[in-house]
Amino acid sequence: MRSRQVRLTLCDEAAVVRRVRMPVMAKKDLAGAMRFAAEREMPFPPQRAVYAWDVVSTEGSLTISVAAAWKDVVDRAAAVVVQAGLVPTVIEPRSIALGRALNSENAIIVDGSAGMLEMTVLAAGHPVYSDSIPRNSESNGQAVDIEALISRGHRHFPAAASSPVLLVGDLESELDQVRVRARRGTSLLNGTSPARPPDLPAAGFLANFGLAMR
Repeated sequence: MRSRQVRLTLCDEAAVVRRVRMPVMAKKDLAGAMRFAAEREMPFPPQRAVYAWDVVSTEGSLTISVAAAWKDVVDRAAAVVVQAGLVPTVIEPRSIALGRALNSENAIIVDGSAGMLEMTVLAAGHPVYSDSIPRNSESNGQAVDIEALISRGHRHFPAAASSPVLLVGDLESELDQVRVRARRGTSLLNGTSPARPPDLPAAGFLANFGLAMR
């Protein structure tokens, strides 16, 4: 690989993603309006935060996805990349990259591939809530933890109650137990595909794939 450009994700604990609605306006006016909207919506002091936004719908009004993170966290991540002789070109919350990779309108994703159980709720293809807890070493306890994460997602975003549950990472042993507890469509994303080597745990790299698709 000769490219020196790097795209990376931030853990969702260090970032916040919100969707806001704005009246339709000229592009030249939108940047200023979004600055005030971001300061209003985000739980970070403006002087200590960085943010970015994308228009995701223009039907009737503007629906805008806004992401914000602590400035020092972003600066540290970028500095590590620069010190390695590389150039950071994209830094975004993990949940946004995950949603892009799945291309699913509505889903609850529970990922166990990074030593944590990380849950992301997608609505209309965009993350609306994320949460995480350490992985439980006992299988039955882990199934309980997965369902607890799903329940938190329902409390914060009730419309997710009808969304399918997707287990990502090495959570095969939990599938049957979560199906019983969740009583809704639950499936694994670790299926086989002729497009990848059989020993590649592709589901564990969904956020990476999402970054590549940006």
